[in-house]
Amino acid sequence: MFLMRRVHDLSPATIAGEMGLSVSTVEKHLAKALKLVAQARAEREDQAFGRPAPQELRQPAGDRRAGRRPRR
Repeated sequence: MFLMRRVHDLSPATIAGEMGLSVSTVEKHLAKALKLVAQARAEREDQAFGRPAPQELRQPAGDRRAGRRPRR
């Protein structure tokens, strides 16, 4: 979906039609993908320049599996 938008320059409506999804779903997935790309790029730049990762990119304490929030 991300490649369809960024590389092939298709509109969210076109992507939604081709994939059988709503435009809203496509927009949400594109926003999530863009956020992940930005985080990965920031981490890579930090590693290249020897800087520690910013706090918001670090995993919270607790269960470190993806999608899990720490217990309170």
